[in-house]
Amino acid sequence: MWDIRSGESVSTLPAHSDPVTSVDFNRDGTCIASGSYDGLIRIWDTATGECLKTIYADGNPSVSFLRFSPNGKYILSSTLDSKLRMWQVAGERREGGKTRFFKSYGGPNGHVNTKFCAFSDFCIADKKRQSIVSGSEDGKLYIYDLQTMDLQQTLEGHSDAVLAVASHKEVPLIAR
Repeated sequence: MWDIRSGESVSTLPAHSDPVTSVDFNRDGTCIASGSYDGLIRIWDTATGECLKTIYADGNPSVSFLRFSPNGKYILSSTLDSKLRMWQVAGERREGGKTRFFKSYGGPNGHVNTKFCAFSDFCIADKKRQSIVSGSEDGKLYIYDLQTMDLQQTLEGHSDAVLAVASHKEVPLIAR
């Protein structure tokens, strides 16, 4: 971590064996999540640099992107097996001592993510529904219902991979 004012490194979090592909602070800044090509998601205490938790999916696919949910209770991860997984990090769900994913999005007719870091985000579909939007290597944008995990919409318009997406936090707008 770097202090923006001084430009100095204040902490190093050395726990991934492969390149780190994504980092995100939780809402109140007390934790940082990091994802890596080593297939691990680590959650860190911002103040101490202590690793609080390590999460990984079966088969240990490389993590291409992650983001804390707006309420800070979940982490959305995208992995190079073309799956989006929602991990419960507050009041976590465990089986056999291992953190289990809470929900999984994607599938044979969903987004493609096998070689690049493709971003995903939480978005507002309408006033009643929250969704997840994901970039894809097939040039499309995929929108999944947050609760049902169903594919809601596929947006086309690019001839190459869609690697960056962002959503407006208050109105149903997506930028790609």
